[in-house]
Amino acid sequence: MNASEAVEQSKPDMKRLFFGWVSKASSFVENDKQDEPDNYFEFEGEDVTYSGLGEAARRVRVHDPSGVFSFTGGRINFERTPLTVLHGLPEDPFGKISIPNTWDVQKLESCLNERRAPQSWEELIEFCQERFNHLEISDDILKTALSRETFSGIISNRIESRLNVLQEIMSDRRVSDGGMTDAANELWKKHSQGRKAWFSDESESNKRKFKQKLTFKDPSDPSESLFCPWHGKISRETFRIHFEWPVPLGQVRLKVLYIGRKITRQ
Repeated sequence: MNASEAVEQSKPDMKRLFFGWVSKASSFVENDKQDEPDNYFEFEGEDVTYSGLGEAARRVRVHDPSGVFSFTGGRINFERTPLTVLHGLPEDPFGKISIPNTWDVQKLESCLNERRAPQSWEELIEFCQERFNHLEISDDILKTALSRETFSGIISNRIESRLNVLQEIMSDRRVSDGGMTDAANELWKKHSQGRKAWFSDESESNKRKFKQKLTFKDPSDPSESLFCPWHGKISRETFRIHFEWPVPLGQVRLKVLYIGRKITRQ
């Protein structure tokens, strides 16, 4: 049965609750939808661009760990993992994206319990400090701007996504001298160029005007300071993540100094 058929066979109270939820919630995606300029995705000839599978593909493509739950039975057999989604038109595809999939409720519960989403900024920073071993995330972040902000699960997810890309870039650097490999350069270009780039430098005028505010304590040596105009961008509430860039040769971890509202607001 499809959803409407199942609901029609439910008790009146269940029908009322269901349709009340759908009319208020509208979309089942709790987080902001992931932006994608080349926004077309197919699964075995089916257009899934605006389905959950398409959204999962957009997120996995930008290194945001995501997966899907599938119902059994029906025209297509979804009892397999991963599900391979084609990005772009079949005649000229950009590539294929593998999406982790589960179809067993018990396994779904196990997957969801593997990691509870952060419920506070403290939990987010603690998780990121443990997970991203190629990043040095300053403890001062929780003592400054972030401490004054109401926690948001959506922003938390965006922060994690951007830090995950920086982690990937740093993990691809050459061990011998800390220089950028071709893979690291490609990933950096992908996320630092274009109108919707995740990472960018401040303008020269902002660097002069906000130099003091863009200067942070060095987490490795609090007696020293670092000028960090490069930042990750989160459109929701105009959040920013300031980090040291370029990374000095020989330095194995990228320093993240600030997470909070945009500093250079006029």
